[in-house]
Amino acid sequence: MWKWTADAVALLHVAWIAAFMVGPLWGLRRPGVRAAHLALMWITAGMWHYYCPLTVIENMIRVQYDPAGAYGGGFLNHYLEKIVDLTAYGKPLALGVLIWTAAWSVMYGAAWAGELKKKGTSATS
Repeated sequence: MWKWTADAVALLHVAWIAAFMVGPLWGLRRPGVRAAHLALMWITAGMWHYYCPLTVIENMIRVQYDPAGAYGGGFLNHYLEKIVDLTAYGKPLALGVLIWTAAWSVMYGAAWAGELKKKGTSATS
């Protein structure tokens, strides 16, 4: 049960990262999704220099069935360090997260402003 639960938390972590990256595909045309995606992006950007709570929870669960199964460092360090050297690319990756978040904040703001303007024009017509 512990292993399954820890794997489910890791899968939730992957889903969070996927939502961060592809959320604009849903959010750009769906105003209701925008606020949630924007919050997800700013939480991710704001927590970049801290341990993610999902990593902490996953490790707490993994220790329950195999103390050697817990990993030090963050989620990306553990699962992606075989592909990407995060010691060399960690800062550019953090900058990319911040730029991605800021860019989509501006895009969503423009979309909301356009919708408000459109509503204002149709209300006066």
